[in-house]
Amino acid sequence: MTLPRRSWLTIATAAGTFAFIVVALMLASYAKPVGENPFDSNEWLALKGRLTENPSDAEAAERARDLDLELRKTFFHRRERIRTGGTLLLVALVVFLVAMKSANRRAFPDPGEPAPAPGGAERDGIASRASRGVLIVGLLLGLGSALLWWDAPRRETAEGEAADPVVAPAETGPPTAEERAKHWPSFRGHDGSGVSTFAPVPTEWNGATGDGIVWKTPLPLPGNNSPVVWGDRIYLTGADGRREEVYALDAKTGTIVWKKGLVVVGRKTETEEPMEDTGYAAPTAATDGRRVYVAFTSGRVAAFDREGNQLWLRSFGPLDNTYGHSSSLALHADHVLVQLDQAYADDGLAKLVALDAGTGKTVWETPRAVDTSWASPIVVETEGGPRVILSATPFLAAYDPRDGKEVWRAGVIQGEVGPTPTVRDGVVYAAQQDVGIYAVALGGAGDVTETYVLWEVPGGAPDTTSPVCDGKRVYMLATSGTLTCLSAETGEILWEHELGGDFYSSPTIAGDTLFVTSMKGVTVRMALADEARELGRNELGEGVSASFAFGPGRIYVRGREHLFALGEGER
Repeated sequence: MTLPRRSWLTIATAAGTFAFIVVALMLASYAKPVGENPFDSNEWLALKGRLTENPSDAEAAERARDLDLELRKTFFHRRERIRTGGTLLLVALVVFLVAMKSANRRAFPDPGEPAPAPGGAERDGIASRASRGVLIVGLLLGLGSALLWWDAPRRETAEGEAADPVVAPAETGPPTAEERAKHWPSFRGHDGSGVSTFAPVPTEWNGATGDGIVWKTPLPLPGNNSPVVWGDRIYLTGADGRREEVYALDAKTGTIVWKKGLVVVGRKTETEEPMEDTGYAAPTAATDGRRVYVAFTSGRVAAFDREGNQLWLRSFGPLDNTYGHSSSLALHADHVLVQLDQAYADDGLAKLVALDAGTGKTVWETPRAVDTSWASPIVVETEGGPRVILSATPFLAAYDPRDGKEVWRAGVIQGEVGPTPTVRDGVVYAAQQDVGIYAVALGGAGDVTETYVLWEVPGGAPDTTSPVCDGKRVYMLATSGTLTCLSAETGEILWEHELGGDFYSSPTIAGDTLFVTSMKGVTVRMALADEARELGRNELGEGVSASFAFGPGRIYVRGREHLFALGEGER
């Protein structure tokens, strides 16, 4: 049964009217320019000027934070309206054209058409009233949906849908080194050394009884990355091959403040299944207190603000990595440093990339003629300026994080590299499985292999965990459970101690104690001394692969299923 011409005309009228409403609303939106940067407002520029002249202006800083959120919401809302309006307009025009074509298909009567049957006038009246009803209902529905579209706040974007990145403000500028030292903002702490400056330090806990455990929170998705902490927020990630998520937890209560799935612009790049011990969320995040920056095995890197809004996303995958990408992020000033060592040196795929922390745009990119590495970058201050240290076959190298230029290299690395270097008192300690550990002095230039390598000790080095130094001694832990202590000055092996069990978590130092945690969740506390001396053991009751994070009176440790806060009483 086909619709009468009058009904098609009614549908065309409804579609045309709806299209007119959408066009009018879109024109109203265009009357208020969205702009490429929502932070070009006079108020924002004035605040920026105030903060530049007086960075300690607390009132201006607070207003800048509020205005930041307000401008971003407005930006996203307008962009969403225009994008959705275009879709609605296209649908309405298609319906209008189809209806008009159908209405005019038999514009002239067929000469052979029989005379109208009795009662036809009555039926025509009913059809006329029905057509008017369709028109009224269609217009009401169209107007209602258009107004809902216009006034609705920006919806949460489901994973896999496109979302436009926003240009975030510089706010009050990146934190100083002194401010970073008050938090645990990246893998192995503010300087990547694995040494905590917080006191007091929890030393007793028991997963079976709950003693010494302030709280534990189940995590939605698995991950081998370690928590990072800034003030009252803890950040970490999880992924399972289908979803990539970021979590922000309240440090006092363990409550998940927000959970956000990564919003991927355009079509997702498929990620090869990584080694189970690596997983899909191995890289540890980094935070500067203003934003949290995350990376995944897929090669995707993104930034979120404190409220959980995704600010930008970059995709560098898929990465050619045998076991799965695991290099954590590092920060310097307003740069996010991404170590993308992959494939082999001859393939020309490895590089170090600096992204603008506010926009995600590439600031500089330095090619690296190295093999795949699972180590992470660390940033240190030297007399010659800041340096970012990277370890991958065939060399340990230092770059200037301000422009990406290589400063020096030492050709001491061979084979697969998992441990991240550590720096103490102007010396870099870099370990590598089956090869050994090297001490290289900072301050050189060019090839320093013959001039700045202080000592080397072959064999016995770990394949995964990173070394740590207390200033006098260097400690390195093999996956099989052998803990080795060396003199930081000469490399002499002072002692070796069999801990029992397997270890992926890197050793950390807090106070006068060395903490090492097995994959079964057993933490062995060792004295910092020239002889091996156990201080005690604590069982978490859950497997652990991630490394410790510290806060005032707290240790945060990620288990297989939960995030734990260790300590006593309230924060």
